[in-house]
This record gives sequence, structure tokens and C-alpha cells, in this order.
Amino acid sequence: MASEDWTTVYSALDVDEKVSAYNSIIIKMLDEFLPEKTIRVHHSDKPWITGNIKMQIKARQKAFSRGDQPRYKQLCEKVANLIAKAKATYYRSKASEFRTSNQSKWYNCIHSLVNAENTTHTQFPHGPENLDLSDLAEKLQKAFTKPWSDRYTNVAFEIPEVNHPHKNNKPPLPSIGQVKAVLKHLNPRKATGIDKVPAWMLKQYHKDLAPVVYDIVCCSISQCCYPSLYKHALISPVPKVQPPRDINNDFRQISVLPHLAKILEKIQLQLNIEDLKIKNNQHAFTQHRSTVSALISTTQTWFNATDCSKTGKMGVHAAFIDFRKAFDLVDHNILLNKLAAMNINKPFWLWIKSFLSGRVQQVNLNGTLSSIATCPAGVPQGSVISPILFNTYIDDLEDALPEQLKVSTNKYADDCTQHQIVSVDSNSNLQQSINEVNNWAVLNKMAINAKKTKDMWISFTDAIPEPPRLRIGNELIERVNAFKLLGVSFQNNLKWNAHVEEITRKANKRLYHLRECRKSQLPPEVGIITYQSKIRPILEYASPVWAGLPNYLRDEIERVQSRSLRILGLEKDYLPPLNERREEATSREVDRFMNDPHHPCRSVLPKLINNQYNLRNIDRNRNISFFSGTERHKHSFSVSFLNYLTTICNIKTYPQHIYFLKQVIDVGEFKNYKIFMSTIFKLLGSNSTIDEEVNRIVDLEREFEDVKETFDPRDVKNLKKNIKFMTLDELNKFTSGKFNWTVYFEEILNGTKISIPSNLKLMILLPNNIKKIVDWIKAKPKSLLANEIIWNVIRGLISNLPVAFRAAQDKYTQRYTPRWRICNLLTDNYFTFATTLLYVNKHLPEDARKTAAEMFTEIKGQFIDGLKEQTWMDPGTRAQARLKLQKMTDVIGFPSFIKDPATLNAVYGHVQVDQYHLFQNTLNIFREIFWKKLTRLGRRATDSTRSSFSYLQINAFYNPQSNGMTILAGILQPPFYKGDRLKALNYGSLGMVVGHEITHGFDKLGKYIGWIGKYQI
Repeated sequence: MASEDWTTVYSALDVDEKVSAYNSIIIKMLDEFLPEKTIRVHHSDKPWITGNIKMQIKARQKAFSRGDQPRYKQLCEKVANLIAKAKATYYRSKASEFRTSNQSKWYNCIHSLVNAENTTHTQFPHGPENLDLSDLAEKLQKAFTKPWSDRYTNVAFEIPEVNHPHKNNKPPLPSIGQVKAVLKHLNPRKATGIDKVPAWMLKQYHKDLAPVVYDIVCCSISQCCYPSLYKHALISPVPKVQPPRDINNDFRQISVLPHLAKILEKIQLQLNIEDLKIKNNQHAFTQHRSTVSALISTTQTWFNATDCSKTGKMGVHAAFIDFRKAFDLVDHNILLNKLAAMNINKPFWLWIKSFLSGRVQQVNLNGTLSSIATCPAGVPQGSVISPILFNTYIDDLEDALPEQLKVSTNKYADDCTQHQIVSVDSNSNLQQSINEVNNWAVLNKMAINAKKTKDMWISFTDAIPEPPRLRIGNELIERVNAFKLLGVSFQNNLKWNAHVEEITRKANKRLYHLRECRKSQLPPEVGIITYQSKIRPILEYASPVWAGLPNYLRDEIERVQSRSLRILGLEKDYLPPLNERREEATSREVDRFMNDPHHPCRSVLPKLINNQYNLRNIDRNRNISFFSGTERHKHSFSVSFLNYLTTICNIKTYPQHIYFLKQVIDVGEFKNYKIFMSTIFKLLGSNSTIDEEVNRIVDLEREFEDVKETFDPRDVKNLKKNIKFMTLDELNKFTSGKFNWTVYFEEILNGTKISIPSNLKLMILLPNNIKKIVDWIKAKPKSLLANEIIWNVIRGLISNLPVAFRAAQDKYTQRYTPRWRICNLLTDNYFTFATTLLYVNKHLPEDARKTAAEMFTEIKGQFIDGLKEQTWMDPGTRAQARLKLQKMTDVIGFPSFIKDPATLNAVYGHVQVDQYHLFQNTLNIFREIFWKKLTRLGRRATDSTRSSFSYLQINAFYNPQSNGMTILAGILQPPFYKGDRLKALNYGSLGMVVGHEITHGFDKLGKYIGWIGKYQI
């Protein structure tokens, strides 16, 4: 590919000629090295089916045909057992290897093992067996072109020029790096268009193909011309329902376009997206918007209006408008007029005109092509730019509504929802609104589907009369009590029963896959992956919208997960509760629109009430709430929002660290702390008398706050005053023999090769306070001290204990940490070298380390040269500073030993971990960490295997003990570092960080530490 001659492409003047030359070269290479072959596809047996199984199946069917029921039942059981064993054997011997080598193949394999694979077979109307594919393809083509066949009879239809002022700036062109990035991120499994150039080829050879693709893209943009070849779409008919019964209405046409066409569209969209300003009430194909945001911004208004609050009793009249064949009926001339009214750049407008004109399509049915048909209207579904063009087309819909109607509109692509808040002294204006929308549709050559359009009346008072049913022309719109809006079922009583019933019913149907897994004796991980990919998504779709469920509905959903885990033979708390996951999803959604000042969801949230007076000694965020007049409103998104808000406002309920008890805990919070401690002890098996012991433990902790002293070791000036050097014998005498330090250290160091010589001086920090603590401990009962130790150990491990312990902690924690994050932190904190190796192999180019090392050396050299200019330094100080800089070491990205398998195995070879037992893993890891700390006593801080931080952080730091700079792998990425940009830019970002960290070698702490890591005081 790199040696291919692309001269014919570069020398062509017209974009169509360039595309033709490019395609010829690519197809020639493919024909030479990967010639196309036609094969006949047969139904094949599953890979685990053996000859013996086939023989037993044959015998079973023979017994059935003879009517031998006893023999038939016996063989049925035998075949089932043989298949189960064969599946287990196949997974162990073959499929399990794909887990690391080919994850996509592994997922497909396990879904096949549990009969959960996605079906690609389409049942066509009247049966495909009796219908010729070419005839069916023609019928589908006729059905797909029918929407515009009555309107545009002229085959040679051309789009006229638009008489509207444009910006006429020079069209922006992409960089070759931008083109390369788009090629690199292509999905290699996407279908190939009419040009027959596969996506995997463009992706694999993106570096070699980037220049020629860049030339084609720039030519298309400069000439305002969309390549003619790419206007030919292959249509894949996708059923809307299974099985489809109506060939005219039950199929959606998806255009399969050449990948280079989609690359061109994507780049044009990136370059001109700022000109395409879509209204804020459109949630489809828009950044930071989704079905969730569309549902929240629509339905939260309903909950607020019907809450019977100070605003009085209100009802909601809602209409769910469905446009018939919306994408197919887009009139090109009207669309271009609307784009011109947006004042987009004229070259971009001309390019879109070229994109829309002269389009043709063919239905592709299992390789059988229909005749070619022109497309005088519509935007192709499957194109990159089409969704944005459709949003532009429908963007002015609400402009047709007079403001005095007071009707709100929300859109998700062509799904349009309108509602009006109706008070006691007002009437519904929704009929007038529907009339205006229908007029807009006629003017824009679209049509409302009256059969699929519905309306709903939501009211909880008889004081407001129910408005009359809506009409579209002469057709009466059906009024419904429940409606499925964007995949979520809404009822006119604003309860979630119908939605929960539907999702649990769907999920329960799929439990069969888990039973197949258990019956086939497959590992639990197969069942868990099946549950997480096939069942749990059903239970969690759009969960922030309906997360505020009453307890009985929460339990209903939770039972599905419990049933799934029980089928797999796993504990109930093996996975985090679904309620926790809904809260986490809600937090992410709230983060999304709280960080966007223009997000439409912000306007529907209730105003917050601060119940505190403005006193200096009061936390002003402590009692944030809002008024909710009904239980119904409490089950809306608002409740989830409040729960999140109380978290980010850092409301305190119990101490996370005992050291801050004196500063932040009042009487009420001590009470909560005691309840929490008592709950944990009872879960460990203690009886009701533990409450008295809990009171004693809390009193002990409060006393300790008065006994202990603290000292900041960075306060070097006072360091000498607070340390003494003593042997073990001297330390024993100093504490009056009340604590045997010799035995204490012997027990700790037992099993190591380390011992403390009798003449070795130990550095004792705050010796007088240690003596005071020893006296205090001596006066306390040993049983009380033992319980305090148990409590401190257990409290630090609660996140790794079963769900009952975590649930008790969640009631009193300041911020919830999901279980998966705890597992990730534990893994990354201990196995940091292993996780770093995975990261750098995938994401960190080797040149980044080299460049950063050179940068460090150059900046350090500048520091050394700069010492000459410091006139305030005497020669001795300057020499010491120069020596420290010269001896300063660096670790760039990661320590080099992690790429040596033997060294890496030696680091982790002693710890045992198991994928199913988090708590035992935690104990094993803590034990290993403690052991390593002991074995490192006496070794210099420069030992690279002693890192206690993650190299995946976006950070860098200076260690005064080792006089070393560490630039972590996480920061060697954009925006701090990018290999192909100007060196000056890298110096301005990453270099700034490096220079800053070097200065720490000479700050108020670093200046007291010499180049070998010793204090010089």
C-alpha cells in the first residue's frame, strides 16, 4: 500500500475523476491480493455438536416417529446431557481462549452457547421460500419510493438556486491529521457500499491512505461537489416489527453508503457544525442530548404541574405527534431555503445541494439487487450528515405556533411531543396547536399520521373539565391512558407500574439464556456476561427518568436480578443492586446538564429552598430541599436530583475519619455514628448488648483525640525539637517499661531477615506524646482496645464486604462510591505496574517517553545554567544546588522493568487473587503490601518497585527522598503532550509541569534535603 502510485488521483482535476481513479486502484489491489469468490452458504451445525450427538438425535427422532414414548424420553434426556457436556468442553478447550485474543468472537461465542445470539434472519411477508428474491426486492423498492412518487413525477427533477444572501467565505479545509484520525476510528465491521472498498482496509492502512483521501476530501470541499459515485445508495430493508406483515409499512430503509462518502460527510460536519444552530428543544443527534434528556425535559413538567402546590390545581394536555415517512419526505428545495436562512457559508450550501441532487438507490436483498430508482426527496438514513439536515428541516416547527397558545414542544428527531398546562380558569389550546402543526406539515410537504398520533389528559382534580378529543382534519385522534414515549411507558396517573411490568416481563423472558448456561455447566462469568449484555440493559434503559420508584416497584425490578443470580448459583450480592446503578446513572445525567448552562432540563427542575438563616456558624448547604406536595411528585426525577444535590453539597452525617471528630461532629452526628457502628457489629454476629460497648468505643475515640498530638513533618524548622534518637532499650526505659517495644518489633519482623541491632538508634517523632499515649493505653481494658482495633479494621474493609454492610454504610457516607470503582481502585493501586503495562502497550507511543526525557534534560540544563545568574547565592550553595540538579533522576511514563515479564512476575508472584472473591483478595493484597513494606526497611527510596501510586494518573511529581522526578504515563497524552504538534506547544503544556516539579527540589521542604535524600538541618 505504501509503495502504490497514486499519481492518477493527484493529477485528476475533477473530484469524480479522483474518486474513479482511487476506486480503480483500490479494487485492482483487492482483486489481486484478495480476489472475490462466490460461495454458497449452508446451515451449519454448532461447533460443539459431535458425531455421537448427531447419532443420538437421529435415534431420538426415530423413536418419536415410531411412537416409542419411553425410548423417546430417555433419548431426549441423553441428548440434552450430551449437548450440555459438549458445550462445557468446547468452552474450556476453544472459546475461553478468545477472552483475551478476540473479545468480539468471545462475546458471539458465549451468546451462541446460551442461545442468545442476535438473529439476522428476516421473515418476509408471504414467506421467502415461495417468493423470488428479485421480485421481493422490486416490491420493496416500490414501497420505499412510494412516499415521493406521487409528488415528484419528473425524473429529471433539479434543485433551483435559492435567492438568499449567504456568507461567502472561503471553505474551511481539514488537516491531514484530522483525516487520518477519522480513518483510524472506522468500524471495520460496517457493511461495504457500492464502491466495494471495505472499512477494515481503510482502517488498517489509514497512515498510507490518509494523503490520497485528504486530496479527495479537499477537492470535494473546494469544488463544492459531492462525488457522483457516492450518491448511489444500497438499501438494506430492516424490519420495524418481527415478523413484518405489511411490506409498505413494516420496513425501514437503511442506506449503505461508501465509507469514503461518510468520511467526507463527517469532516464537512466537523468543519461547519457551528453554522447549523438547532433549537434547544431538539434532543436527537445533538451533543449532550439523548432520549433521557428528552423524556426528563418533557415529563418532569407534568409532575411539577400536577403537584397541587402553591400554583393551584392544574392538568396537562399532551399530544404525541407522529409524522409519516418523515425522513423520506424532506423536500430538498425547502431544506436548502432553510439552510440559506441560517446564513451558512455558501460553499457549504452548494456542497449540500450537490449532496442532495442526483441521488439514486437500489434495494440489496441478500445480494440480489433491485432496479435503480431516483430519489428526488428525502435524506438517506445511514448517512452521517442526514440527521443534522433533518433537524434543520423540522427546526422551525414551533415557530408556526402563536405564543398565546402557551404550548410547549419537545422533539427527538421526528418524534414530536406537545403539551399545555391547563389551569382551572383556562382551556386547552392543543387543538389550535395541532392545526398549526398540520398547516406547517402541508407547507413543508410532510404529513401527520393520524392513526399513530395520540393524546393524553393528565389531571388529578375534577375542577378542570377534560378537554375534547383532538382532530387532524376530519380524523379523530385516539385518547390513551398509557403511551410508550421513546421506549418508556407513561400512564396518565403518572405512575411507573406499566413500565416496570413491561421491562420485568421482557427481562424474565430472557432468563432462559441463563438456565442454558447453568445447564451446560459453563463458568459463572459466561452467565454474568449474558445477564449484563442481554437482560440488565432492559431493566436500566432511561433509568434516570423513572429512578424515583416506590419501594414495591424497586423490589419488583430487583427480583429479576436476584432470580438471575440464583439461576447461575451465585450469591445475591454478587452484583451491585440495580437501585445503586440507577442512582449512579442519575448522577451522571445530572452532571451532564448541570455543566451545560443551556441544557433544557435545567428549566424543569424545582427551585431549591434553603431552610437555614444566614449565620456564620451554619453550613449554608446543609438543609437544601424543595417542596413536594404529593407522593407522585416524590417519585419523579426531582427526587433523584435532590439526592444527587445533597451529595455534591457535602452534607455531613457521620465522620469518615475519626481524627476529625472534635472539629465537625455535634451530638446528633455522634448518635448516627453509634448507630452505624452498632449495625456493623450486629452484622458481624454481636447481640443487642453491643450498644453499651459501642458507647465505650466512641468515648475511647473521643478521649484519644485529647491525648494525641499531631506534627507536620514538612515543618523542617521544628523537626529537631520534636525528634529524639534512642535504642530499643532506651525507648523501653523512656516509657517506664509499660510497653515492651523489643517484643513488639520482633513480632512485626517475624519471618523477615530484618532485625534491629541493640545499638541501632531509632528516630522517635513526638517522644513525649508517645509516652503519654502509652500511659493512656495502659489504663484501658484490653477487651475495649481489642474491640477498637476490630472496629478500625472492619471499617476500612466495609466496601469489600457483602451488600448488607455496604447498605449500612451508605446511609451515613458523604459520597457514594460504586462497587466497580472500589474494585478498579484496588486493582490499580496494587497491580499498578500490570495495569500500566496494559495502558502503555495500547495508548502510549514510545516516542512520547523519549521526547519527555529530552524535555526534562533540557529544562534541567536551563535550571543549571540559570544558577550562574543568581547573585544572592554564595559559591557553596550554588555548588550544592548544581549537584542536586545534576543528580536528579527521572522516571518517564513508567519504570522500564514492567516490560520484563520475569521482573513483573517477581513483583506479583506471591499474592493470590481470585475473580470471584473480592474480600479475600483485599486481605491477600493488604497482607502482601504490609510484607513488602517490611522487606523494604533499610533500602533507599530510589527502589522503583516500591511505588504506591498509579502511573495512570494525569500528574507528575518530585520525590525529595530520592531526588527524582516522575512523569506519569497518564499525562503523556493530549492536551499535555501530542507527538505531531509543534515542540513549543509541548513545552508550554507538559514542559510547564516538568519545570514546576523541578522547583519542588528547592522549595521550603526540598531546600533542607540533599541530593541523596537526607535532611540537612
